[in-house]
Amino acid sequence: LNGAPTCTKEEAETYFKKLYQDEHRSTDFSQLEGMKRPAPPKYPFLDKPPTFKEMRRHTHSKRKSACPGLNSLPYLIYKKCIAILSMAHRIFLKIFTSKDIPSDWAIAFVVLLQKYKDVLDDPSEFRPIAITNTLGKIFFSIISARLQDFLVKNNYISTIIQKGFLSGIPGCVEHAFSLWEA
Repeated sequence: LNGAPTCTKEEAETYFKKLYQDEHRSTDFSQLEGMKRPAPPKYPFLDKPPTFKEMRRHTHSKRKSACPGLNSLPYLIYKKCIAILSMAHRIFLKIFTSKDIPSDWAIAFVVLLQKYKDVLDDPSEFRPIAITNTLGKIFFSIISARLQDFLVKNNYISTIIQKGFLSGIPGCVEHAFSLWEA
């Protein structure tokens, strides 16, 4: 399955805009009655700049076949060339201390992937994926891992209940099976 869509760009934009819009985006949600505030954290959030070792670990955990973003630099370059990874680490340090995220890390291009049917003129038969800059994904995977570590260590996320999207914690299949049985 690798058919290109035959629908117009306008048809696809209309379909996906309607599908992914959030009508309640600006709604102010208040605390539910009886909801308790969590205890202050016992373990602080690691707010030091990313280390080279941390950056290298996150870079090497990425798939080589992942599509690069607009700058066309794949993960393989960072994996194979230590000098480029070292320069990227210096960039990470500057970004982390200045808290000024490059605007091109927020830009993505969307690719429509065909689902199962051979219908190429219907946008609902495609799923969109956003292709973003690989260096930005490495940076934010470090921040994401630190945030997960903070939330789990401080028991803000119960790994008995929440397992999906938590790296290194098996259980999604078990939860899906339990739901199916219920």
